Amino acid sequence: GYKHAYAPAEQEAKAEAAAKAYTAAQKKVTADFNLWALYDAIKTAKNPKSAQKKYDKAVANAEKALVKALAQK
Repeated sequence: GYKHAYAPAEQEAKAEAAAKAYTAAQKKVTADFNLWALYDAIKTAKNPKSAQKKYDKAVANAEKALVKALAQK
């Protein structure tokens, strides 16, 4: 048979809390840096390379902000 390993309830709760915190921080950063609008703008831009560059810069800044937000918790 198969052997299953289960984490203690405290460990499961801690992992779930960390996942929820990460998701909330990621959603906030995505909204703050307007990433979806910038992503959509690439498809309709007259100059797609410029729009892509703007999006890439926003993603880099968002990733830095996400790391910073998670470090504060």
